Amino acid sequence: MLSLFRAAGKAPIAVTLMVVETTGSYQLLPACMLAVAISYLISGDVFIYKSQVKIM
Repeated sequence: MLSLFRAAGKAPIAVTLMVVETTGSYQLLPACMLAVAISYLISGDVFIYKSQVKIM
């Protein structure tokens, strides 16, 4: 779920913070970071927000 939201919203830090806050621990942080990295590579330039600033 987190990687889908990250890919659609282009918000990796927000997703990572949501995982830490929801679980209450840092145990899922490495898996979260790996999933976020993979979703970043797969999603390319596709995002859901029209007025989002372009990433360099």
